[in-house]
Amino acid sequence: LQRRGEYRETTIATILEYSDRVARLIDDLADVVRLEEGHLPLQREPLDLVALARDAAAAAAEQSERHAVRVEAPDATVCGEWDRVRLEQVVENLLGNALKHGAEEGEVVVRVEEQAGEALLSVRDSGPGIDPTHVPHLFDRFYRANTRSSGLGLGLYISRILVEAHGGRIWVESQPGQGSTFTMALPLSS
Repeated sequence: LQRRGEYRETTIATILEYSDRVARLIDDLADVVRLEEGHLPLQREPLDLVALARDAAAAAAEQSERHAVRVEAPDATVCGEWDRVRLEQVVENLLGNALKHGAEEGEVVVRVEEQAGEALLSVRDSGPGIDPTHVPHLFDRFYRANTRSSGLGLGLYISRILVEAHGGRIWVESQPGQGSTFTMALPLSS
């Protein structure tokens, strides 16, 4: 572009998009190394999961014109001592997957609730669902249920490790043709 003296907006946008994608992949690989070596300390602080969900849903809605992103949450706060940056990473990953692998158009619902001493956050899409043979492996390192996807198969693995580092757990429920729901449960007291 520089040599030709041409600066087309669409070409520049594509270059920036691919640069961002490569940077995210590098960050994911670095996180995997730090997580596996135990060198990724959590910066715990008081955090309202409802506010985090609303912010992440608003950002996701701006990324996709084809999807409605809705939050179901109590009017009250759902607070704990968690690492804001790392939980944002998990929620953004779950929302990104719902937008990418869910229905072409449809609704993505983020739900936050308290239940039995835990804070639950789930992301439900209205997509095609996940083949049951893939479900046990979705949170494994480098596993990709969709081999046509451009990712490395690290997002759900990193999400699992981060949720477990908070003393929580993460899982998926899915039936072919009925969408998928990814849920993380975090202890309300550390």
